[in-house]
Amino acid sequence: MKIYLLRKIETHFKANCSLYAVIAALLFLGLLFGLAAPVTMGEASASAVKGYIGNYLQTLPSGDFNKNAELARIFVFNGSLALLIWLFGLHLFGIAGIAAIVVYKGFSLGYAIGFLLNYQGLVGASVIFLGILPQNILFVILLAYLSVVGVRQSLRLWGWQDFPQATLEKLLIYGKAFMRSVGVLLLGAAIQGYLCPIFLRLLYVIL
Repeated sequence: MKIYLLRKIETHFKANCSLYAVIAALLFLGLLFGLAAPVTMGEASASAVKGYIGNYLQTLPSGDFNKNAELARIFVFNGSLALLIWLFGLHLFGIAGIAAIVVYKGFSLGYAIGFLLNYQGLVGASVIFLGILPQNILFVILLAYLSVVGVRQSLRLWGWQDFPQATLEKLLIYGKAFMRSVGVLLLGAAIQGYLCPIFLRLLYVIL
């Protein structure tokens, strides 16, 4: 089963390597803009974000942290991005929307990393590795996959000359791609809601 799955993933990647390269470039572009954004941030905005992060870190030792609310927040946010990508794939001109979401995801991730590095120093770098990267690696891989599938679906719409039954069948196949993503979204949200606070609490004790 594992060998079959690995071969299927390998085949999918080889067939879409050029699209993955484009998606990676868009994500990297957004990441660069996000990393640069905190440098140009006004003092008032920087103080507000620093206060939010400081309050978050201060709640970790006491355990006064709503894990279920955090899980739900992360699931809804990334799930909304995944759903939008899937919906854009159903439109003839959805490729532009998919590209915008990929850039936005890169920007939001880069912004968080850039802010922590610029204003939190060593603590910020530790928070990045323990509180941001673990779940976002899953989210980025998932969004890249959905983006590639969505772009292919959008391109396919231009050439569909099938009967309605065949079109419906292809739509159902496309829908399975989004349904498979739900498990990954829940896993990533659980990591941020339950595991990351534990890692950060240990970091707080050490520092």
